[in-house]
Amino acid sequence: MSELCIALLMVVLCYNGSFSEILDEKLGMLFNRSDLRCPKECETQDFLNKMRFEDSIECCTCAAESLWVVEGKQNGTKVGHFDVLFVKNYIELKVKDHDVNFYNLIYTYGNITDIPSSVCNFSTIVYIDLSFNEIKDIRNIACLSILDTLLLAGNKIQSLIADVFHGMKHLRRVDVSFNQITKLEPTFFLYMEGSMFHFDLSHNNMSEIDVTNMVRLRQKYFCVVNFSHNVLNEITNPSNFLFQREQDFGHGGYLDFTYNNFSHFFNFEKIGFHDLQLFGKMQFYSFDFQHNNWICDCKFYPFVSQATLSSYILHASHVNFKCNRPPQFKNKIIKNFRHYPDLLICNISMSARCPHKCHCFYQPSRNQTVVNCRAKLSSKRFPLVLPEYQNLALDFSKNLISDLDNQFERTKNYTFRIKEINLEGNNFHSISEFAVSQLKRTTMINMKHNPITSIDRSLRNLRPCNVQLGRLDLVCTCNDLWFQSWLPSPTMPCYNNTRIFCKTETGYKSITKVTKSELGCTEDYHLEWFNVCYGIFISLVCDIRIYGLQFLY
Repeated sequence: MSELCIALLMVVLCYNGSFSEILDEKLGMLFNRSDLRCPKECETQDFLNKMRFEDSIECCTCAAESLWVVEGKQNGTKVGHFDVLFVKNYIELKVKDHDVNFYNLIYTYGNITDIPSSVCNFSTIVYIDLSFNEIKDIRNIACLSILDTLLLAGNKIQSLIADVFHGMKHLRRVDVSFNQITKLEPTFFLYMEGSMFHFDLSHNNMSEIDVTNMVRLRQKYFCVVNFSHNVLNEITNPSNFLFQREQDFGHGGYLDFTYNNFSHFFNFEKIGFHDLQLFGKMQFYSFDFQHNNWICDCKFYPFVSQATLSSYILHASHVNFKCNRPPQFKNKIIKNFRHYPDLLICNISMSARCPHKCHCFYQPSRNQTVVNCRAKLSSKRFPLVLPEYQNLALDFSKNLISDLDNQFERTKNYTFRIKEINLEGNNFHSISEFAVSQLKRTTMINMKHNPITSIDRSLRNLRPCNVQLGRLDLVCTCNDLWFQSWLPSPTMPCYNNTRIFCKTETGYKSITKVTKSELGCTEDYHLEWFNVCYGIFISLVCDIRIYGLQFLY
């Protein structure tokens, strides 16, 4: 009966009028229905630009009208209504208007606790407004196969199951705002088939949303899903749903998440996007996360660092959402952090082993954990423990540390995790072989402005560009000539990292220009040392043999 009424109505409206036949046909094919009419304005680019629609079909999705509405405007045809009667514990619907094809059920600001079961006796109901009643359960609504609009704002609904609207392919608009909804069952939208264009869940009590309720796989377009003014703080994926490359996420629509409690951006892998580029397939979806309590820290970095990914979500004109914390970033536009990713850090507390008075933080843009104890180590010693992270970047500068060997011996538990270390402006005089061995994995060593007078030649096993000693004035010996082959050449960008100057009779001179003779070394310097060592060895052998013979006799 209901499908026949729609067919008869189409015969009446088979002229062009103020609607676009071409877009009507496209809309019908896209949603497998022929009872929608698209405004002719959706054909004009100026209107699309003004209303910020991506294309004509998106415009139709948001602005289309149902046949009974169009027929009413053009021919004055009425839609029937009901009287709602209370008979003991039963609600009776009494038809007020006869000889009509479609009916509206309107009863607002009452005390109805359930949708009347008798609605199923009227299969041509197309519009229901039961706003601001006491309704808790709507599971009996699926019998209305051509229902177009369902308005239930201000009731007492607490949850929505995934198949509550199963088979209702004509349902375009649902308003359950200002209810008590705490749960929207997973896959509520994911596999929805039909033409659910407008869905209002605003002003409820939802604290989390399943990722399967943010995308649709069977409905190419929708207009708006409004999740605003809830208490949402997390996107979940308890079923470990995975989005696949071959899946078509469609054209999507506008999802309003404004005025919720989101604070940290999402781990895309945990919510099913094992490949971040998959999110790029949702480029026509529009996610609005303005007016949340965003904390701009290290958890934002994976999102901001994906330039293409972030552009899909952050470049929409309405998505200039801003930081709420920390205080120094309040009201800063989040998308601008793509140019300053080093600022996105997570502070580490003393309970997580950050030393007293030091500033510790994780910095994902450089893949390092910074421990800044500059001029803060009153004990003049390295901290015994540090945060349990890899790639430590340590700033122990200006702490009057004087005994490197002892400090490295005390802290062997973390020296192998040091990525960078700044020991500038301390008070140690030598760099031993042991100290060098503790820094063999370190990629930046700053020991400038220390009173260094002795450096073990094992330092040559480190890359010269990884070491900064600044200018050192030494009393050089022949044992220091290895610097000449180790120091960076003038053409290297790290040339000024380390400059060694030797004291000579004419003043201090770069070791790279000092000759052996200036240091008192002969050409046969190494041979002389060999001969001395060899002589000592022979003397020892002779002494041992003589001692042995004396023992025998």
